[in-house]
Amino acid sequence: LYLIVQVRDDRHASQDATDAMWQADSLQVGVASGTGGGFSEYTIGTVGGKVVVYRHHGERGEAAGVAPAEEVEAQVERHEPGVTLYRVAIDRAVTGEGEFFLNLVVNDRDRDERKQWLAWKPGMAESKDPTLWY
Repeated sequence: LYLIVQVRDDRHASQDATDAMWQADSLQVGVASGTGGGFSEYTIGTVGGKVVVYRHHGERGEAAGVAPAEEVEAQVERHEPGVTLYRVAIDRAVTGEGEFFLNLVVNDRDRDERKQWLAWKPGMAESKDPTLWY
């Protein structure tokens, strides 16, 4: 699965901790297989100027932590004026062989706090409920 997400943001703010990137300018990607099992959730952002993909949940019980490159690869490009481009490649093993469901959340942080977020569907930013992605 390949995603390209273009975000307009006047100011780019990163986070110091990988597990808290969702509190900064970042992209969250959720994938749930059509089997009715769990879901995988990743946050793509920058920490210390380097691109990081952090796995919060793994559908098959994978531990939280930095996702291996063979699972998810990402690039974060800052273009002026005020555009951030996220390029994400998710391995087919994450989506499963059949139908799957996808959700995206764009997080916006300015100065010292998370300013706002924009979700494609409910069930990821305000809760963790992939049944709302269908």
